[in-house]
Amino acid sequence: METTTKQRNVETVSISINGMRCMGCVQHIQDLLSHLSGVNDVEVRLDEAKAEVKFVPATISVEQLTECIKSAGYEVAGATSIVRTSLPDITKARKKCCCCA
Repeated sequence: METTTKQRNVETVSISINGMRCMGCVQHIQDLLSHLSGVNDVEVRLDEAKAEVKFVPATISVEQLTECIKSAGYEVAGATSIVRTSLPDITKARKKCCCCA
């Protein structure tokens, strides 16, 4: 099978969140963010009152991430960009097997 490799930009943002009271709150925010298209990884920390989100800015914006948190009833105190990296994006160019060659 042939594959092609493209680069896609991934950013990490730290979002300060007020209103989280327990691990249930943490899990709720983590579940909401991790199901959004363009989000690669989410880590929510109760002790630091923040979420670190790795996302593809071409697919989703920081504003959309913060609006998702606000719509769940939490207050966003701020968002800070942390890191910008490039990751390989491997996609199938075309299948080559005995059935479809």
